[in-house]
Amino acid sequence: MGEIVIPDEWNLGDFELNINRCSGCNAHFHYSRHSEDEYIQAFNDLGDQVLQVFPKISLVGNYEKVPSLGEFEVYVRCLGFKHQRDHFDRFFLFRKSLRNRFPEK
Repeated sequence: MGEIVIPDEWNLGDFELNINRCSGCNAHFHYSRHSEDEYIQAFNDLGDQVLQVFPKISLVGNYEKVPSLGEFEVYVRCLGFKHQRDHFDRFFLFRKSLRNRFPEK
């Protein structure tokens, strides 16, 4: 089998990473019991980490309305295997609703 050669600039592609997070949490605090600050911090932390590896990436926050309270989703559009994308052509990298936690640092 041949050797896989990774180009020096493999991480310099330009693409969008979408991060949808719960927002307006003060309006639903009485029944969801979470702070928007933790969602903002998770967005900022993840964005900083991703930008270190992919400096040309565009981070897009709340491109779509979050489907449920307390959600934190990370996805790309039109990338990944077609059979693993949803009907909006999103390939999910992380969903808090499936893991019950934020992404790890």
